Amino acid sequence: MTTRIPNTDARRWKSVTANFVAAKEAVGAVAHFADCDVTNRIHDLLNDVEQSVYSTTAPDLGAVAEKLEVYWGEELFAADDYVAFYKRRIIGDIRRNHLLIAGIDNEDASGGMDLQRVAAEWADALQEHNQYAQFLEAGPSDRRQYSKKSDMVALKNESEAKLLALPAPNIAAVIRKLELLWADTAGAPIAPGAWQVTRSLLQYALQSLSSGWD
Repeated sequence: MTTRIPNTDARRWKSVTANFVAAKEAVGAVAHFADCDVTNRIHDLLNDVEQSVYSTTAPDLGAVAEKLEVYWGEELFAADDYVAFYKRRIIGDIRRNHLLIAGIDNEDASGGMDLQRVAAEWADALQEHNQYAQFLEAGPSDRRQYSKKSDMVALKNESEAKLLALPAPNIAAVIRKLELLWADTAGAPIAPGAWQVTRSLLQYALQSLSSGWD
């Protein structure tokens, strides 16, 4: 069996992200040019390098956050867009958990968040969301306070928004957020970049379980 050199993934990641930055700069340099073979080739190059960003093994959770930044791109900066806020929150969740897992002091990693409170609020909100989802799946009933389907849909959507807005206490919670955020595309093939980011997070979630991380 071949043993992976510890810094191999980090070196590969540094190389592919440098290539991505260079490709983005090249696209920017020809932005004012009319479409031609050269500009098309530069855009194709950017697309190829972007796919490399997704497929390259992330050496740490910080790199997973970078993958999401590439995947969402300009969407992260949409003004007055609650979905953009959720996306920025998710990236912040990943970076915070990365620092905490790396042993960085909580004050520096999260600004001094009460991590026990964060975990408790997430658990309560998740339980509430799951309950409303079960009610909705079971269908309207006069035995429950909310007997109309429209009421249950509204409650489920409200609880979903609450989860997305809360800080994620761990990587499993980040994955749950991504599932909720991408639920609108249910039935459609998941984009390769989205799948590869989720796979990276799942790998770190499994590592956290085997290593005893919170």
